[in-house]
Amino acid sequence: MKYFTPYWFENGCLPVPEYEENFKAICNKLPDVIDEFFSLHDTRIIRIQYIEKGYARNDIALFLDTKHSYTKAKKIVFINATLKLEGAIENTWWIAEEINTTEEGYKMEVMTINGETGEYCFLTIEFKDMLIK
Repeated sequence: MKYFTPYWFENGCLPVPEYEENFKAICNKLPDVIDEFFSLHDTRIIRIQYIEKGYARNDIALFLDTKHSYTKAKKIVFINATLKLEGAIENTWWIAEEINTTEEGYKMEVMTINGETGEYCFLTIEFKDMLIK
């Protein structure tokens, strides 16, 4: 993650104009479920599920507890996705996300924190599309 880092979080989560400008510039190129108000801040990631098609893992679902967040989504499905994890992401709190376009689709980087240990975890998902349920 370039903008939303542990340092940013520990120093008050101040607005990041550079990221906001970039997001506004690409907002119309993102999946329809992502708009200018998209945020999963204070959502707890319950678990990750790989949805296999044939022998390949193509789709990835995140199951969410959103009772403390602004969204009511319970599940996000990333279509034709690849995932990279740094740390144990399940049962962590979603702090911030950075979303960008790629040649093949989209890339979302997420920073979470474990509420018990204070450890940061990072999730990077590259995907073709996404659904929010």
